[in-house]
Amino acid sequence: MLRFEEGFIEYLRHKTSVLTDIASSGKLEDDTVAALKTAVAEFKQGFQSEGSSHFVDTGHEEYEAARDSDITQETIG
Repeated sequence: MLRFEEGFIEYLRHKTSVLTDIASSGKLEDDTVAALKTAVAEFKQGFQSEGSSHFVDTGHEEYEAARDSDITQETIG
């Protein structure tokens, strides 16, 4: 998983109720979408690229491709 994605999920877990709201309702309600948009904007403001003091601009994200061994598929049995 990309460092941005990992950081953003942690941000959602610890700084917002977005994930718990979705889990409890089973829906993506309008107020949850609004909170998610706010969280994205706030997280992006504080996200810095690795080994750099500048912020990452949209379209210039650094990433590595996922290894095949890191990809799994859930099965319902």
